Amino acid sequence: MKQATFEGLPEKCYAIMELTGEVIQINRGIMGYFPLDEHLRFKGKEMVDILNDKDGVTPAQREAMKAGSLWGWYVPAANPLLYNEDGTLNKERVAECVNMMRTIS
Repeated sequence: MKQATFEGLPEKCYAIMELTGEVIQINRGIMGYFPLDEHLRFKGKEMVDILNDKDGVTPAQREAMKAGSLWGWYVPAANPLLYNEDGTLNKERVAECVNMMRTIS
């Protein structure tokens, strides 16, 4: 089994649950997510930005944390270095990662 690396990831972050619009908490290294208290749960993207800004979490870290919580912490998408500052995937870095993985296998 591959070893997960948590380099560059915060202890926790906040995101939006795509299906419901709920604000959720993601904890580093733990699969899944945790819903917030009822009074914060449906505050939307503004609440996510406020909570993440308070903790110093970047959009790239948030997206990597979302990927890790969904697909496992050992997948390349759980690496914040594969994202741009705005949290979008950096296609060039992803291509480099894919090429590197091909040479290993």
